[in-house]
Order: sequence, then C-alpha cells, then structure tokens
Amino acid sequence: MRPSLPIQRLTCPDARRERARGPALARARRATRPVPSLRAASRWLVGLAATVALAFASASAHAELIDPTSTSLLPALLDSPNLTGFDPSSPDACTAGKPQCLDQVIRGMTKRTDQLIATCAHDATFSLMYLRVTESLREHIATDPMVFEHPDFIRHQDHLFAQMYWRAHDLWASGQRSGLPGAWLVALDAAGDRSMPALGDMYLGANAHILADLPVLLYQLGLADENGDSRKPDHDAVNRGLRDTFEPALAEVARRLDPTVSMGDPLPWTTLDGDALFTAGNSWREQAWREAEDLAAAPDAATRQAAFESIENYATAQAVELRATLAYPPLLAPSLRAQRAAYCFANH
Repeated sequence: MRPSLPIQRLTCPDARRERARGPALARARRATRPVPSLRAASRWLVGLAATVALAFASASAHAELIDPTSTSLLPALLDSPNLTGFDPSSPDACTAGKPQCLDQVIRGMTKRTDQLIATCAHDATFSLMYLRVTESLREHIATDPMVFEHPDFIRHQDHLFAQMYWRAHDLWASGQRSGLPGAWLVALDAAGDRSMPALGDMYLGANAHILADLPVLLYQLGLADENGDSRKPDHDAVNRGLRDTFEPALAEVARRLDPTVSMGDPLPWTTLDGDALFTAGNSWREQAWREAEDLAAAPDAATRQAAFESIENYATAQAVELRATLAYPPLLAPSLRAQRAAYCFANH
C-alpha cells in the first residue's frame, strides 16, 4: 500500500476562488458551468449552453428512474486515495505497470470485443473503439518513451480503467443492476435494447466511462506522484495520441458494424457526428481531471461524498440526454435496427 501523497492541484483562477468561497458554492457553480458540447465540432461552442440546459433539465426526472448515488461502483474507496497498489518493484506486470501489462489488457479486450462482434451486439462498437485506442496507447509508449513522464504508471492506470469497464459490463450482463452507476445503466440498457445507431452507443459508452468512472479512478490513483509532482502532464499526453487513432477506428466501425457512423456526416435526425464525439471526449477527459481535483480538495467525507454524487448525477443526466438525442426515431427504429444487424452480420 502506498502512503498518501501530496496533491499538487492545477487549477484556473476561477476554480481557486470557488474553493476559497466554500465547497458548497463550488459544487453549485460546477453544476452550471460549461461542459462538453454535443454539437458537431465546428458548432460545438455555439450549442454549448443549450446542451447543458437540456441535460440538467432531465436530471430531476431521471432520478426517479435510476438513483445513481445509491448504486455507485466504488463509493467505499472515496476516503482512501492512492490505494490502487501501484508498485514499480512488484512482480505483477500491472501492479508494476510493466509493458506486459498492456499486452494482457489488450488480450482481454480482444477476446471480449470479438465475442460482442460475433453476435453483432450494439455495445461492440464502444468495445472495438476502446480496443483500438488502447492498442494505440501501447504503440505510443513503445515507439516514443518520452511521450509520458511515468509510462509505468500510465500502464497501471489503463489496466484499472479497463477493469472498471469490464466490471460494469459483467454486472449488467448478469442482471446485477445495483452495482452500476446510472450512466452505465443508460448506456448498456440502450445497447441491450438495440435502440441506438453505432454513434449513439459510442457516445453513451464514452460518457459513462469518462465522466462517471475516470474522476473516481484518478482520485484513487492520486493526482501527484511520490515527489508531489502533478500527474496532469501524462493525463494530457494521452489526448495527444488519440486523434490519429480515432478516425481510422471510427472508419473500422463503419466498415464492419454500422455504415451510418462517420467523422463528418451527421445522422439525419441530429447534428452529431464522429468529429463531435472526438471533441466531446477530449473535453470530458479535462472535466474528469477537474472533478478528481474536487474529490481531492474536499475537506471532509461528507463534502467528498457530495462531490461524488454530483459527478454521478451529471454523468447520468448527460446519458439520458444523449440517448434521447441519438436514439433511432420511433417510426424508423424497426427498419434501421434490422438494417444495422444485416449489415453487421454481412461485414463483421
């Protein structure tokens, strides 16, 4: 077990003022601050305010259907940062963050993704995208060791992040809904209902994994290394390698699973496309870091729990809005669902 580490916070002046004026005000302002847009990349700033308003307008109604704050995946660890077991001297590849760790993660991802693709399950799209992104991360670390200050820690983190996704999927598949954050319930239910095009399934998966899972994992991992230096540079370095991977991975989804997904051509019933998803994903990763900072800055357990509930509630509300925005139009749903299935079975 690693000792608690000092947290070096990288924040903007507004965030510092929020904390100086009290955690309650910080939470209230966070609930209304700009968040990642759901509009096409070229128009995402224009539609930002409307998107946030719609997401939060649905939050109170959604709380009656799913109570994310009582079904969280990892609430017991909120008061125990830096307990993920990272130890570079460990003989276990993933505890130490050795290169073999990502090999293990990718083998597990490949097996799971192949199983989903074989049945043309709708959640295969997010799983395939996640696999390709992880393969790219392994390649970037191997070909340019200077990309990350602590590549061993990034491997350790990636292993734990994948475990969170697999656990959520396995709980849902076994019917154990009580162990899932609300955002994952929305995403996996939509995949199970086959009510979304591939773009929608990927949006919902990314929303749940980045906005619900990542802030808690980052907090638990610790936002600073053993010397007190922030891990934010390595967090940002992940983003820089995503663009080259994202577009060919999206093209593979279109070629094998669902031809309606595209970087630049939105679905007929929305303005969203693959480029908007990429933009949103990068913004969500930044938001996840800031939310982890809020957890780390909480002065007591009650404040930290309130911050955690805010994270889960927002991710769930965002998921509800995404599903409403991207789902097949009711009158067209049976035909579009059948077309996607036929295409997938013919091309996967």
